[in-house]
Amino acid sequence: MQTRYRIAAACCLSLFLPACDGTDPAARPGGCSEALVITGLRLAWENLNHRISFWGVTPVANGCPAASAVDLAYVGGDWTTGGMGTDRAVFGVWGQSVSALHQAAFHEVTVTFDLDPPEWETEIQTRVPLEPAGLAGRDAYAVLVSGLQLETGVPQPDPEYPLPDGNAGYDPSLGFTTRGIALEARDVRVEGDTLVFGARARFALGPSERDNMNAAIPHARVHAIARFLAVGVDGSAPVAARHGYRLSYPTPDLFYEDGGQPQPHADEAQRRLELSLEPGFATLFVGASGWRWDLNPDGANGYYIRELSWRLDLKSADSATGRVVLDVDGYASHTSMVMYDAMVNVFSIDVVVVPLARGQAVPVSAEGTFDVGTSEASLDPVEGTLR
Repeated sequence: MQTRYRIAAACCLSLFLPACDGTDPAARPGGCSEALVITGLRLAWENLNHRISFWGVTPVANGCPAASAVDLAYVGGDWTTGGMGTDRAVFGVWGQSVSALHQAAFHEVTVTFDLDPPEWETEIQTRVPLEPAGLAGRDAYAVLVSGLQLETGVPQPDPEYPLPDGNAGYDPSLGFTTRGIALEARDVRVEGDTLVFGARARFALGPSERDNMNAAIPHARVHAIARFLAVGVDGSAPVAARHGYRLSYPTPDLFYEDGGQPQPHADEAQRRLELSLEPGFATLFVGASGWRWDLNPDGANGYYIRELSWRLDLKSADSATGRVVLDVDGYASHTSMVMYDAMVNVFSIDVVVVPLARGQAVPVSAEGTFDVGTSEASLDPVEGTLR
C-alpha cells in the first residue's frame, strides 16, 4: 500500500532537541537543510552466531544535524569477548548525504527506552515543538528512523532477577537470544505548533538451551537509545509504502562446514518495490519510518544471531513519469558451525520517499570489520550510483 501523508512518530522517555544556531554553516533561517539519511545497516559476526548484549548503529552528532560518520557497537557475550572465545564484528552502513537547499529542514530527536518483559516493546508519545526545531511552516512532515543502540548489561529492577552468585544466576551483560528487533515512528501528526509521533522500540528475548539464561529472561530489562530524524518539506509531500515478506529456513546440517551462511536473502521479486510520485522532481531521498524483524513469530524460542541487516537500494527514478523502483532487502541469519533449529524471519519496513525540486542526495556508505565493543566509521560517497 502506498500513501501520501504528513507523518509523525511515538515513544520517548527522554527527548533531545538540539537547536541550530547561526554559527553553523548548515543552519539557515527555517532550520537545518542538510542531514545524513540512513538507508541501511548490517551487523554480523565473522565466525559464529551469538547472543546479543550490545548492538547498535547511530549517526555521530556533527552539527545541524549533518553527519558523516556512525558509532558502531557489537558484543555477543563471552564467546566474543575472550572469556570463552573471540569473534570479530562485520558492519555495513548505507545512507544519503542530503542537501535540500531550504526546501526541507531536518531535526534530530533522541529517545531512550526501558524495555521490560513480557513483550520488551514500548511506545511513548513524543512531542517536538516546531519553531525551536526549525520546522515551523512546512507543507508536510515525516519522521525517519536513524539509529538504534541496545544494551542488556544494565541494572535489573525486578527483585526476582537471578543475579550472578558464584556458579548460580546469570549476568545480564552476557546478553540474550532474541525473537526480534524493531524501531518505528508511528502515527505522525501535527497538533497546533507541535509535531507529535509515537516512537516504538522492541528487543524481544526468547529462551534457548542455556538454563541460567532462560531463568533470567522473564525478569530481564533491556535499555535502548533510538535516534529519529524529523523532516519538514515544502512542495510535494513524502510518499510512503510498507513492504515486507516472510522467509523460512529449514534446519541446516548440524555441523555446517566452516560456519558459513547458507540461508539466502529474499529473491529479487520479493525485494522489488515500485512507487509513484508526482512527476517533475529534480532529485529525491529515501528513508524508513520503521523496520522490524519478527523472528520465530509462531513460537517462544529465541535465536543466536549471525547477521541482521536491512537496506534500501534505489534502482531507478524517472522524473518524467514519477516512477521509482527500489530494492528492499531485510535479512536475518542464525547459521554457525553447530546448528540446532530452523528459522523464520518476518521482515517489514515502512519506506518513505521525499521528492525535491532542488538540492542533491549523494549516496554514502561504510563497510568493514571491527574488534568486539565499539567503533566509529566514516561514510564516503559511492561512485556510479543514482543521485
